[in-house]
Amino acid sequence: MQSFESQQILKVGDIKIIPYFVSHSAYDAFMFLIEANGKRILHTGDFRGHGYLSKGLLPTIEKLILKQGKIDFLITEGTMLSRLDERVRHENELKSEVIELMKEYKNVFVMCSSTDMERLATFHAANKEIKARPFVCDDFQKNVLEIFSDSASKKSALFDFGEPYAFWKENDKLIQWMQDKGFCMLVRATAKFNDYIEFLLPLLEKDKTILIYSMWKEYVNPKSKHANKKYLDFIDKFPKLSKIHTSGHASADCLADVCNLVNPKKGIIPIHSENSADYKKLPIKEELKDKIITETKTIDDMIIEIKRTTNRQHRV
Repeated sequence: MQSFESQQILKVGDIKIIPYFVSHSAYDAFMFLIEANGKRILHTGDFRGHGYLSKGLLPTIEKLILKQGKIDFLITEGTMLSRLDERVRHENELKSEVIELMKEYKNVFVMCSSTDMERLATFHAANKEIKARPFVCDDFQKNVLEIFSDSASKKSALFDFGEPYAFWKENDKLIQWMQDKGFCMLVRATAKFNDYIEFLLPLLEKDKTILIYSMWKEYVNPKSKHANKKYLDFIDKFPKLSKIHTSGHASADCLADVCNLVNPKKGIIPIHSENSADYKKLPIKEELKDKIITETKTIDDMIIEIKRTTNRQHRV
């Protein structure tokens, strides 16, 4: 395994690869500029334009990538194409909503991705607005937060998670503090947290206790083909539930901005989409719509091979 940093030049034989940081629901995501055989390909991977770290997306493409030369092919995600009418909210909007909930509810449990640093920062920052409440998690999550603090707090104090408090059932001092002042506690749908919740809930006032679910809504939609029984059983344990979430993927407008800015010479290849043909519904230039590649074809002696897999199951 080889680690790398943003803008570090990597060589694989005659292929040159340069990674550039992007905001995504998994921290340390990158897009890749790939140069080989006189061609330049930009592979965005998964990204978004509505996170705390998203403001550098278009400037990075414009000033660091396009200044070196035109792009031949753009390979880019399309997770949100099936939800073109969905309004994508910025993390700041979520933080404001969470603060209001924390003012209303004393005991706040949070179920979100353990590796979504920006979402975790949203809840941590909101909790700091409520004085004297501990930010609680387990040892695993505490270690993850410490890694985030070490690596990302230099970019912004928002990602300095300070000293989160690790929960265990024998930690009488912490439990008393949680009962007295309230708390924000990160939880997961695991056997360990089932045990923690069964221990904690009888100690708390029901009307002051809530679970904030902050992941893809279809996981907890009983009628959805994506429904996760483990998640459904877990959220049913709580007296009150609120769903507060925004996607880790690029909105239709963001995808259009990237396509229009990159303006590739040869083609746009959609990935991570249930229907790549929906790319033509984006507000992009007409000449770019003609360059969208959804079937295997040959362009300038280059074979663009499109292989389809089953519908994408994982969303955040």
